[in-house]
Amino acid sequence: MFCCTNVDQTCGGAGGALRMVDAMRVVDACSSARPRTVEEMPSSPVHDTDVDVDARELEDVSQRLDVKDEEDEEDSDGEEVKIVEMDNKAENDTVKDKRELKLEGEEEAKRQKQREELDAARKRMNERNLETWMKTHGLQDVNQKKQMWLKISYSYPLHAAVEENNSEIVQCLIEAGADKTQKNSDGLTPEMLVRKRSKKLGINRVWDDTLRALT
Repeated sequence: MFCCTNVDQTCGGAGGALRMVDAMRVVDACSSARPRTVEEMPSSPVHDTDVDVDARELEDVSQRLDVKDEEDEEDSDGEEVKIVEMDNKAENDTVKDKRELKLEGEEEAKRQKQREELDAARKRMNERNLETWMKTHGLQDVNQKKQMWLKISYSYPLHAAVEENNSEIVQCLIEAGADKTQKNSDGLTPEMLVRKRSKKLGINRVWDDTLRALT
């Protein structure tokens, strides 16, 4: 749309009321069609209710962010607590294991000491019994050869103990170093003599302890 800014040019310089009125109408139309500046544009009124709504929304968002931060912090603290608890449990288990191992070691040491004391007591008793038995038979050594029947026959302490079926003395003689392979004048070892006697008498179980001591 073409708008004239000079009234005289629009009206062609000819005066007259009608032409002047028409020219003024054209100017008004051009003025109304011209874009208005920011200053000329009407401003929308800002209501307090709109400001309050925006403030509430900002506050709600801020609160939600604070809650989320607190939850994240709580989760982090919870994980740290769990890690600390696991570390403490592992440490306690280690201490418990060490304590139990120590107690087990102490108990085993006590049992071992008791076994050693019992073995020592049994050994002393066997030594006394053997000493008494050898004196009774006139023997000085556990491998001493003893002549019998006009020195024609002979045997050794183990043979004498076998003849008596004395399994305890047989065991004591062996522990003291008696030789199980020695043969008497009949060519029998102590074990062979046990088997011969048990077979002859037909009461094998009576000789079982003596035989076990020799085998």
